[in-house]
Amino acid sequence: LNYPINDIYRNIKQLLNKDLTAWRQREIFPFASEDILEIQLTSPRGHLRLSKGKEDWRMESRPAEKEGGKTLNKVRGNRGEIANLLGGIVNFRGDDFIDFKKNQWKQNFGPPLMKLTLKVSKVEREAIFYKDGINPDLVYVLTNDFDPIFQITDADLRSIDQSFEIYRDRHLVALDFPEQIQTLKIKRPEGSFSLTKKEDRWWFTKDGVSNTPENGGSPKEVKSERVSQVLTDLYHLRLETFRDEIKGDTPETGLKNPQMTLHLQDKNGDSLGQIDFGRIEKDSIYGKSTGQPHPFLLKKSFLEQIPHEKDFF
Repeated sequence: LNYPINDIYRNIKQLLNKDLTAWRQREIFPFASEDILEIQLTSPRGHLRLSKGKEDWRMESRPAEKEGGKTLNKVRGNRGEIANLLGGIVNFRGDDFIDFKKNQWKQNFGPPLMKLTLKVSKVEREAIFYKDGINPDLVYVLTNDFDPIFQITDADLRSIDQSFEIYRDRHLVALDFPEQIQTLKIKRPEGSFSLTKKEDRWWFTKDGVSNTPENGGSPKEVKSERVSQVLTDLYHLRLETFRDEIKGDTPETGLKNPQMTLHLQDKNGDSLGQIDFGRIEKDSIYGKSTGQPHPFLLKKSFLEQIPHEKDFF
């Protein structure tokens, strides 16, 4: 209340004293990233489609021949990389606007650099990106006949022009955090056992052996730190190479009779996924999982991190 009236007037004047361009909507895609349900991207790299599901993103792609890679149909998408893509898209801002003689400008444009379509609810928003062959650092964005032609930098476009491969998820199982796993079942040809968490303590039971006190046995407690380390390693594990060209559990993979299987369950006993490990090939081992049903390769050194029964006692 004691603020001088002249200072208030001066502050308001500074706030309003802007070029008219500063008051315009600069967002090319005026949406919140969490509201976007689908991304379609077409460029010289090929065609990419990312669709949001209840729990994760699904990816479909048809890479151009020069890009290599194979056509993918509804494989799991990498949530982190897709979040980065969404962040880049919703942060597109027009640095300048072309409102007049738009058809004349279009005549100078070369072939499309990229076509990007977003789906929000039932509404689709499309943008096509061009260069004019004169200003190599500028990119022009066309959305519809009513909007201006937006002008952005070439660096802005390159920030989302990535190889399709990075949007594919490499997690073996879809986990939000290692603590989701409350039971880990490890199965090998020599036998199988389970590790189960109860009241912050981990207990060992061997399959096929009665562990009730009436039969002279009971579950054995193991060191929680040992189990926690295994689960953390499992959570951070990423597959090394996709082998989509291999169909099914062929002798090449050794996955028909895996040398080790990991089965994960939550606190309710519901499955969080299963991972099978097959034949070793040099420094890698073939695998498949609930989240990655096609054969893949990962470092065989991971097998050494999975304990045997004797390692707990």
